[in-house]
This record gives sequence, structure tokens and C-alpha cells, in this order.
Amino acid sequence: MKQIISALLALVPMSFAIRDDSVKTEFAKLEGVWQVVSHQTEGKAANEEHWTKVHFTFKGNELTFKGDDILSKKAAKITLVIDPSTTPKVIDMSIVAGEFKGTVLEGIYEIKDDSLKICFRNEEKKNRPNDFTTKDDSGLVLFVLHRERTWP
Repeated sequence: MKQIISALLALVPMSFAIRDDSVKTEFAKLEGVWQVVSHQTEGKAANEEHWTKVHFTFKGNELTFKGDDILSKKAAKITLVIDPSTTPKVIDMSIVAGEFKGTVLEGIYEIKDDSLKICFRNEEKKNRPNDFTTKDDSGLVLFVLHRERTWP
């Protein structure tokens, strides 16, 4: 019996190491600058001309914005917690600097090639979305982004 318990306890740290590796791999996929392609709030498309000038920069577990001074003041810096083992993948965004400091936005994300979707509920509604569609009065926000290419 002791051998079985010892064997099981030995597996626990290994499962955490595997999970840590998958999270590191996923953060590496997010790393870099992404340009907003489209943005919807509660099923309504936002001003495309404005939002295509906005860039999300992921570095490690942090997210910052460029191209929208108002957004940068409200959420100057965000730390991320992700869980790539779920379907859809989970992303929690904690605003750690800016006017909305202390706010946590629960969301989901999807990376396909050079495209990234992030869907989350606004701060007033706390339940995590379960798909990437927004509807009137849902409190959902959807960003579709494209990875920027850097040339040598």
C-alpha cells in the first residue's frame, strides 16, 4: 500500500511540470505584437478605422496596448493567467496598472496560425463566455487579432 501511495505522490509533481510546460509553450505562441483586425462589443462592430490602429503586445504573462491612449490609461498593464488544457482555452486578464486596476476579466482565447481571438465579459458581468460569439446585451467583448510580422 505504501508503495502505491508513494508512486502516486511521485506523479503529482510530474503532472504540474507537464502543465507548466504547456503554459510556457502557449505563452510563447502569444509572444509578440498583434494588430486588431476586428472588435465587437455585445454583437456590434466597433469603429474599424480606430481599432485597426491598436496593437496588443504580449511579453511573458503581460499584455500592454499601443494605439489607443484611452485604453492605455484604463488598462496600462495586464497580467495573464492561461489554461491551454481546456476547450475553449481559458484566459484571465488582471488589470494591474491604470484606472481599472484590480479588475479581472475572465475570458477564452484561440490561436490559429497568425490569428488570435480573445472573448471576455466586461467588468459588470462575471461569467466566462463559452464561445466566440457576441450578442446584444450579453456583456461580451470579442477581439480578433493578427500577428505582426517583423522583417530582418
